[in-house]
Amino acid sequence: MKRLLTLIVIILCMLPLALRAQETRQLHVMLYPYIPDAGGDKFAGLTARLESEFESIHPDIDLVLTMDQQYNTYDVPTLESLFTDPSGPYPQVIELDLMMLQTLVDNDWIETTSYQTPGAFPVANQAASYGGVLYAVPSRVCSLFLFSPLDVMSISSSDELTVILEQYDPTGQYHNLVGEFFGKTSLTVFYVDFYVGHNGFNSIPNALNVPPDSTIVQEMSELFGECTFQGGNACLGETYQNDPELAGRLLAEGQALAYIGFSEALYEILSQSPVFQSLNIIPAPLGDSINPLVYTDGFTINPANCDEQCVEDFHSFADYYLSVDTQNWMTFAWDVPNSQPRYVLPPVLDFYEQEMVQNNAYFTIFFAGIAGGVPFPTDNYPEAREQLFPDVCEMLDDYMPGDPCQVPSVK
Repeated sequence: MKRLLTLIVIILCMLPLALRAQETRQLHVMLYPYIPDAGGDKFAGLTARLESEFESIHPDIDLVLTMDQQYNTYDVPTLESLFTDPSGPYPQVIELDLMMLQTLVDNDWIETTSYQTPGAFPVANQAASYGGVLYAVPSRVCSLFLFSPLDVMSISSSDELTVILEQYDPTGQYHNLVGEFFGKTSLTVFYVDFYVGHNGFNSIPNALNVPPDSTIVQEMSELFGECTFQGGNACLGETYQNDPELAGRLLAEGQALAYIGFSEALYEILSQSPVFQSLNIIPAPLGDSINPLVYTDGFTINPANCDEQCVEDFHSFADYYLSVDTQNWMTFAWDVPNSQPRYVLPPVLDFYEQEMVQNNAYFTIFFAGIAGGVPFPTDNYPEAREQLFPDVCEMLDDYMPGDPCQVPSVK
C-alpha cells in the first residue's frame, strides 16, 4: 500500500509538467543570418541563448530559431518557398532585409502588423512600411561606412577619397581599397548609393530606374579602380564573398588603406587587430556628397502559418528581442568570451542613450550616420536588380581595364 501511495504522489507531481508540455505552443522564427558569427559555431550559441532566455520568461512557448545562410532571403524563389511551402522550413516569422518588402506585399505573403517597435529610428519605421502601412517590425539598421587609418575625416566625395589613396600609394604597394562590391545585391546597392550621392536625397524615386545612368557608373569605376592590386580587382569578383574576413584582415594587417562596408565590418577589423592605433570612420563617400542610405532588417509574419495566438506569441518575442538587455548582449557579443562587439546596430534609440554606448566612439559615429540617413528605396527592387546588375556590370567593364566585372553571382 505504501509503495502504491508513493507512486500516486509521483504521478500527481508530474501531472502539471505533462499538462504544461501539452499546452506549450511552438513559435518558429527564422533569423537574418548575415551578421558576424562571433562564436564560430554557425550561430548555435547565439540561438541557444535566445531560446533559453525567452522560454524562461514564457514557459508556455517553445521558441524554435533557424539562422542559416543556406536560405537566401534576397532570392525571390527562396522567399516564395519559405512563405508558401509547408514541406520546407515554413517558419511563422521571417527576419529579412526590408529592401524585399514590396515583393512580399505584392505577393500577399505577409500582412500588416499592429506591433509598434518602442522608440525606433523613424527611418526604420519608414523602411518597414509600404504605401504608408506598417508591414514589418524593424530589428536592425545599417549603412555603408568607410574605415581607414588615413586622414579621411574631412572628405565628402568618392573623388576626394580616390585622390587621397593615390597620393598615399602612387606605386601600388597596398590594396588601396577593399570590400565586397559584387553580386546582384551588392552591386545594385552601390549603384543606388552612388546615384543618391550624386543627385541628392530627392532623387531616390529614380534611383532604381533602368537603364543605369552612365555618369554614375563612370564615377563608380573610378573608385572601384582603387581595388586593383597586382593586376586583379578583388572587389568585383567573388574573393571577398568566399572569404568574408579577408577584407578586414587586409586592413588590420596594414596591407590595405581603406575598406567600405557595413558597420559590422568593424568586428572583422578589430578581431584581427584589437588595438587599432588609428582607425577613422565616416559614412561612405559615394558620389559627389555623403547622403547615407539606411538599410533595415525586420520581422515579417506569415499569415498562412501564424494564427492570432501565434501573432500574440511573436509580439512577446519581439518585446524580448528588442529589449535593451537583449540588444546589449547580442551587439556587444557578451555571449562569446573575449569577443569584439558584433557592431550590428539595434533599431531602438534607448540602446544608444546608454553611457557605455555613448562612451564608445565607434557607436557614436554609426548612430550619426543612421540618424542622418534615409531608407533605401524598395519600389520594384528585385525586378530592377535583375536588370541593373548585368547592365552596370557591363558598363563597368567598358570603363575599366581588364573587364573585371565578369564572374556570375546570385546573391
